[in-house]
Amino acid sequence: SGSAEEGSDGMSALPIAPFEDDRLIGSVTEVTPVCIRVNLPLASKTEGIVLHGSYFGAGEVGEFVCVECGKTAILGRINQVKLPEKDRLTVEPQFGRRPSSHPIGTIQLLCSVSVSTGEVTPGITDFPRVGAAVYSAHPDLLSRVAEFAKLKNPDKLILSLATLAKDPTTLVKLTPEKLFGRHVAILGATGGGKSWTIA
Repeated sequence: SGSAEEGSDGMSALPIAPFEDDRLIGSVTEVTPVCIRVNLPLASKTEGIVLHGSYFGAGEVGEFVCVECGKTAILGRINQVKLPEKDRLTVEPQFGRRPSSHPIGTIQLLCSVSVSTGEVTPGITDFPRVGAAVYSAHPDLLSRVAEFAKLKNPDKLILSLATLAKDPTTLVKLTPEKLFGRHVAILGATGGGKSWTIA
């Protein structure tokens, strides 16, 4: 673990190693062009994990993950967690012992990150193999991915938009081009802050 070193192009590499043993949450069991399926043995825990002050869900829906793929970290997001049909009843309470279950999850693949240079590439440059390790993504790595356009061009304007849902100390920052270069909709209840968001 620890920080990656500066890349050969002079650009700073990743702020933290994406494949930390303490953040390991599962392994790949199936690969498709848009998603992967993984074993998530920690997903049946009643709570997530706090590691060095940073929370991670260890298999929660919505959690960002890094999948090991050679010299590339594939960033993905868990969008489904379930039990195989044969294990469905293992989560029912039983007297005197905690049931053993084997959750599986589906992860949407988002982008590729070079471990050596820190360069972020939209889409998937290489696909992981069955058995590849899956790690909960560190908040600093998520910030790096969101701010990659700013790192390539330090003079770009950057907007600080939000914080990560499970880690309010990690800011999410984007350039206006990333935010407004596509269709954008701001939705919310009356009094929810839509006008303030636009301002």
